[in-house]
Amino acid sequence: MGVFRARSQERAMIAAIFAFVLPSAVTRDKWSENAAQAAPRFEDIPGPIRTRFPFDHGLGGGVHLWASREAAEDCHAGPWRESVARVAESDPRIEYFDAPAVVDNARGGIVAEAA
Repeated sequence: MGVFRARSQERAMIAAIFAFVLPSAVTRDKWSENAAQAAPRFEDIPGPIRTRFPFDHGLGGGVHLWASREAAEDCHAGPWRESVARVAESDPRIEYFDAPAVVDNARGGIVAEAA
């Protein structure tokens, strides 16, 4: 497994984790359908590296790895927030974390911030 270092001028990646309450009618299958419809939106915007759509009995959310906090915050405003409001019974609670190292077993390496 190799270590892939970001170029020195690049800042740490950002992990954005959010959750919200879903209506009781939203089953795991329905959440999977919603996630499949939402996923392509993350392909055409600047910044997302990885996106997950977790579900747990009445809670939905996201675990996103972003190239920058600015890109994450830009996405989480406006249309994104409006789409969450259509599905959720609560506003999403979003937490942002610096992610200076990420283990990527699928790629076979570690992505680390430049020293």
